[in-house]
Amino acid sequence: MNDQYLFFLLIFFLAILSAFFSITESSIFSLQRYQVNLIKKKSSSGKLLESFINNPGTIIATILLLDEILNVAITSLISSKLNNLFIGRLSPEIISVIAILVTFIFILVFCEIIPKTIGVKFSRKLSINIAPIIYYINKIMFPVTFVFNSLSRYLIRLTRPLVPD
Repeated sequence: MNDQYLFFLLIFFLAILSAFFSITESSIFSLQRYQVNLIKKKSSSGKLLESFINNPGTIIATILLLDEILNVAITSLISSKLNNLFIGRLSPEIISVIAILVTFIFILVFCEIIPKTIGVKFSRKLSINIAPIIYYINKIMFPVTFVFNSLSRYLIRLTRPLVPD
């Protein structure tokens, strides 16, 4: 298989996964309480969605952690490919700037803006289908997200005196 083809296939796959987590975040957390109550009456996903919204810390940590890993992987792969493509023709600094711009625009448009817009627009339908998947992903990621969630809670407690009531 051609290396170029494999590269684009890998970037596409990582972007789809990143888009999935962006859709997940926006579809679940844009739901209103009454929508969750309606979903609870019609679907078993309603109870999961209610638990996600009532205790968002671990779900947000899971979604953001995985999305960030995917975005960093995309950035690294594109940067490496551009570096190999332009090495000797452009300075390393210019290659870095090009890589930053290309990956920034790619991730912003295809992994963040479009997916989050879709997630908000179709939040009820998507969240019903996504909730069980995220539930199991969250269970698998629990040891890692527990650490980040605990650190986050600690930092919030630490900075609480700085925020007026």
